[in-house]
Amino acid sequence: MGKHFSQSKEAITVNCICPGLVPTNIMPEVISQATPKQFVTPLSTIVRAVEGFINDDSLQGQVAECSAESITYRPPNEYKDKATEYIYSGAAVAASDLEVLKNQIAEQKKTLAESLAS
Repeated sequence: MGKHFSQSKEAITVNCICPGLVPTNIMPEVISQATPKQFVTPLSTIVRAVEGFINDDSLQGQVAECSAESITYRPPNEYKDKATEYIYSGAAVAASDLEVLKNQIAEQKKTLAESLAS
């Protein structure tokens, strides 16, 4: 997707953060307790990665791998095959009737909202 946007005339940047083990309220406490402290990625590392994207224009369309205190910025991996490239590059969306797509997404959202409300 980042490649797709980088080739457009729109000022859109897509970056990705791949966090290591970050202690949050959705992580089971037993995992947190069993992980050596030096392998835990603090939220401050994630914040620094976001700040890196914000403050450095050369990091457009990049991946930030965050592990413990370290951040490694790198280009995204190459597509593994033509099918993966087709899906992730946005070609499927570009070939779709966008009005039909919007209506289908709206219907799915409505169905999900109704399901959650019941």
